[in-house]
This record gives sequence, structure tokens and C-alpha cells, in this order.
Amino acid sequence: MEGRKMLKENGIPYLRPEDYLAEMMKDSKKMNMIEKRQEAIEEEKKKKLREVIIRKKNKKRSNRKKYSRRYNCLYHT
Repeated sequence: MEGRKMLKENGIPYLRPEDYLAEMMKDSKKMNMIEKRQEAIEEEKKKKLREVIIRKKNKKRSNRKKYSRRYNCLYHT
């Protein structure tokens, strides 16, 4: 913070101008390819998460059925 204060006091600009445009390191074609790959990875994560959620729900249902009083009375007497 002291450095910025000193620069400001001496009138030296330390921020980029509003109309500053940096040159891109990668072309648009490469960036589109990267974005598609990232989207595919995100989709895969969502798909795996959905599978885990469904598996947990099914496990809850089976446990509920397994340990329900009525089930035990009917099938384990």
C-alpha cells in the first residue's frame, strides 16, 4: 500500500488505462477447444454426482424396506 501511495503522490500511473487491450496468448480456435473440454469435464462431474445421489436414494429405500417393522413381521417369522 505504501508503494501505491508514493506512486500516486509523485503522479506516476500504476493502473492500466480503461482502453487497454492485451494481446491474446492463444487464438480463438484454441480457446474454443479449451472451453469445450472444460464443459465436457463439468458435464461428467454432474453426471457422476447424479449417479451418486440416485445410488444413495436407492440405498435408503432398500434400508427402509429392510428394517421396517412390517417387513420383518411378514418375512422373518
